[in-house]
Amino acid sequence: MNGPAFQLAIVTPFARPRAIEAMCVNVPGSAGRLGILAGHQPLVAAVQAGLLLVTTPAGERETWQIGEGFLKVEAQGVTLLTRRATRAADLPPDEARALADGARTLAATLSG
Repeated sequence: MNGPAFQLAIVTPFARPRAIEAMCVNVPGSAGRLGILAGHQPLVAAVQAGLLLVTTPAGERETWQIGEGFLKVEAQGVTLLTRRATRAADLPPDEARALADGARTLAATLSG
């Protein structure tokens, strides 16, 4: 993926904020999925529980399971305020497989 990267901050009440360099963020908004690239217009949106997909500058895709919350997009980056956020790689193997299957299905839907 080409283009400028931006900073994604994931903030939950029970863990340290996570900072991720991202090229693209795809999040379940209350009115449908939102795709965020660098330079996106500022916005604040409600977020539903579901899958957060993050594409890194290296082209890798990180999948996160997130809770309800809010997304704020500003010129200096994106902040996700959520009740919970768990990276697929940090889940037990059976939950990670189920999350990965959901992410593949979602990615195929978004691509096609």
